Amino acid sequence: MGEGNYNDLIHQFFAKGTDFTLVNNEQLKRAQDLLNDRSRKVLDWKKPDEVLACVLH
Repeated sequence: MGEGNYNDLIHQFFAKGTDFTLVNNEQLKRAQDLLNDRSRKVLDWKKPDEVLACVLH
């Protein structure tokens, strides 16, 4: 899987073809939090919130 291929990452939580009108906010928030808590190669193996904190300070 190439870096930045968020479709593949999202499919770890929701099957292809998922009707997102049937997904509740709690499920979306959980997936969002888990995805945002991953370190990423493109960010030199830092987590997005770590990079954002550096930019803001």
